[in-house]
Amino acid sequence: MIQNLDKKKCACEPLEKAVEPIFDGRTVKGGLIRLNKGEKFTIREFAPQGVFGYTELSAKGLKCFTEESTFTEAIYAPFLLKPRYRQKTFVATADDCREEMKQAELIADVPSTDVFQTWQLVVWPTRKPEPKGQVIMLDEWDKIEGLRFSAKHEFTVQVSEQATATGYIWEAPTQKFKCVELKDPNLGKFVTGYQQWHFMSLD
Repeated sequence: MIQNLDKKKCACEPLEKAVEPIFDGRTVKGGLIRLNKGEKFTIREFAPQGVFGYTELSAKGLKCFTEESTFTEAIYAPFLLKPRYRQKTFVATADDCREEMKQAELIADVPSTDVFQTWQLVVWPTRKPEPKGQVIMLDEWDKIEGLRFSAKHEFTVQVSEQATATGYIWEAPTQKFKCVELKDPNLGKFVTGYQQWHFMSLD
């Protein structure tokens, strides 16, 4: 429940129903949203004293999301019609996608050119990884014993972006190897969900 902006009156009204999950744009500086293709989410923003702190959210320019519904509620304060809150629902229309949705900070209703609130959007792939050779699940490193390979042994090191609430535990290898060759630094060409590094042991 939220209260009328006119503090002299008691006009409490329920919020408009929205598709869950609902993210509160007034308590976070953007955030990380992860979901599957076809799933939806809503971002709800309140307007303290009838003023929004950031520009309106928009799916314009995004390749993997579209806007499904928009709702804005206003209330009559003395002599003015002021907004109370707004909410917008988005739907993921493609899989294996990573995008950013930005809002510029508003200063006296003028959008900032260098201060933004950023929403990181991640849509999981629908396909499963297809490793080559022996599979090494690096996220389960504590269960892996010493590794020994014969020459020309093919193996794939695999990590999952879903290992934690914020993403990968491990970074991609950047060093030069003496005993193995990195055949493919992005096996499967995944954008989200997985990283796979395909190796071949040397003589």
